[in-house]
Amino acid sequence: MKIRLAAWTMACAIAVMCVACGGDNNPAAPTGGAGAPAAGGNSGPTPATSRGTITAQIDGVAFNGIATAATNQSGIFAAAAANGVNSVAFGFGALAAVGTTSVSATSPTNANLVVLSGTTGSWAASTSGGSGSLTISTINATGATGTFSFTLVPVPGTGATGNKSVTNGSFSVTF
Repeated sequence: MKIRLAAWTMACAIAVMCVACGGDNNPAAPTGGAGAPAAGGNSGPTPATSRGTITAQIDGVAFNGIATAATNQSGIFAAAAANGVNSVAFGFGALAAVGTTSVSATSPTNANLVVLSGTTGSWAASTSGGSGSLTISTINATGATGTFSFTLVPVPGTGATGNKSVTNGSFSVTF
C-alpha cells in the first residue's frame, strides 16, 4: 500500500504540472497563486478543475496552490495542487482517517514537490528520506481538511539539491 500511495501522489504531482505549467520566466520561488496571471505565463488551472486549495510556506515563501487532484479511495487520501505562476506542484498522501500521521519506514504518509522553472527538481518525504506529518481534521465522502509540515529531501536524478522546508501547510479539498 505504501508504494501504491507514493506512486499515486507522484503521478498526481506530475499530472498537475502538465495541466498547470506555463511559460513563466519568473524564478522558481513558490510565490503567488494560481489565479494570478504572470507576464508571459498562464494563470494555472481553470476554476472548472479546482478541487480546493493547498497552501504552505516552502522555504519561507508562500505557496498558494489550486488543488487539481484529490481522492479518498480504498482507505487512501491523496491531494495535489499547482501554482501555475511559477510551475510548482505539491502533493501528499496518507491513510484516509481523522488524526495525525507521520512519515516513517512503516507509514504510507508521504509528500512530493516538483519545480519546473528556475531551479528545477523534485523533493520528497517518504520511507526513503525526509520527515513530517499530516493531520486530517475532517474527511468524508465529499472532501477533507487539515494541516501539514514536511522536510523534503532531493529526489536523486532530478537536479534537486538541498532540503526543502514546508511549514504552516493547510488544505481544504473536495473529491
